[in-house]
Amino acid sequence: MMKAERKPEGSGEEIAPAARTEEPQEATEGTFTRYVKALAARSEALDRLAEEMLAELRKILVREMRRRSLWASPPSYVGVYGWPTWTPGDTERTTPPLDELVSDCYTHIFCMTLPQLLNQLRVNPAIDGLVVFYLRNFLHQRQKDHDPLGYRIFEVVRDAVRDAVSSEELHVLKGTREIRNDTILGAASDADPDKTAAAADLDPLVARWNNDLMPDLVTTGGAERRQMSGRLRGHLFDLEAEGTAVVRFKDLVDAFKHDVRARWADLYEQAEGEVVVEHDAEGVPVVIRLFRPSMRAEDVDSFRKQVRCVAERIEKLGGQERTRRHLARLWSFLRRFAIDEAQEGLPSHRRLEALLGIPRERFPEFYETLGRLIRRCQAALSGKVVELDAGRRNAGGRNG
Repeated sequence: MMKAERKPEGSGEEIAPAARTEEPQEATEGTFTRYVKALAARSEALDRLAEEMLAELRKILVREMRRRSLWASPPSYVGVYGWPTWTPGDTERTTPPLDELVSDCYTHIFCMTLPQLLNQLRVNPAIDGLVVFYLRNFLHQRQKDHDPLGYRIFEVVRDAVRDAVSSEELHVLKGTREIRNDTILGAASDADPDKTAAAADLDPLVARWNNDLMPDLVTTGGAERRQMSGRLRGHLFDLEAEGTAVVRFKDLVDAFKHDVRARWADLYEQAEGEVVVEHDAEGVPVVIRLFRPSMRAEDVDSFRKQVRCVAERIEKLGGQERTRRHLARLWSFLRRFAIDEAQEGLPSHRRLEALLGIPRERFPEFYETLGRLIRRCQAALSGKVVELDAGRRNAGGRNG
């Protein structure tokens, strides 16, 4: 296979006319660009554009999650709790866990980074590409924060592969030397990239490797991590001898993740119920019974129930749909603001109007409504009140 030579930058060597590519096309104005412009101008078309923007945001989120193997992983890997899968039913329609992630992603991009988007619009005709860049960063950080085990495995395997490529122990057959999920790797530079090993064939191979690499694969740091990476490179060098001459990087990482997660779960199963003896500060022996740690701390669980309760009550409010949409947008922002340690104080009404596209004169009313919903949810979750359905409330009258 012939490969085009890459001319070094600044070499001064003219590229032959036949080798020239077409001039880059000017960026066209897409859904995200039109929405940000309408947000800045407080356009009457904002509500219609918001629906288009959210649909596009949802579509790209799903595409990126599929690309990162997150769509097949539990939603908790990106901080969405209470759901075992992304698609409890129809895989094509929107679902509650996906709605929650879309809401968080919207807040991250169109609230937290809106000033950067507006600045870019002053010098660029379209910022759709920048929005997708921010979306990828959002997913990257969420996975790093909520799935540290998976993120650690990805980093370690990628570093080992990059080192193997640099030393020509492995060769990039397709993709970039930066090593992405779709990069095809070969034990020989002339290997056929179309003969990629099946993902399932890597599972037993990686399981044997992990007999040597675990638990150092996920526990070491600093200089020891570099040594462990060298051990992993040694196994990668044996790929061809194992009958696996061509692999896709994503399949390799997934095999490591599956095996490591299974081993971690087995460790908890074996340890549960065992006892160990430790000594306190005075040397007195203390018997400690090991147990499986809770998946969610009580306070985190309570917070998320409260958030979900308020969101559900907003959806059931009467009145105009636009009011409910504004309340949901404000609630999503306040939720993210509450857990962002970098924020020092709530923005002014003027600032929030620019960030959220909500008329500033409505904020006092919205804060009062949200406060009322929060108090009702707190009471309901604590068991201090009995919730009646709408029909029973109406039958009882206003003073019933």
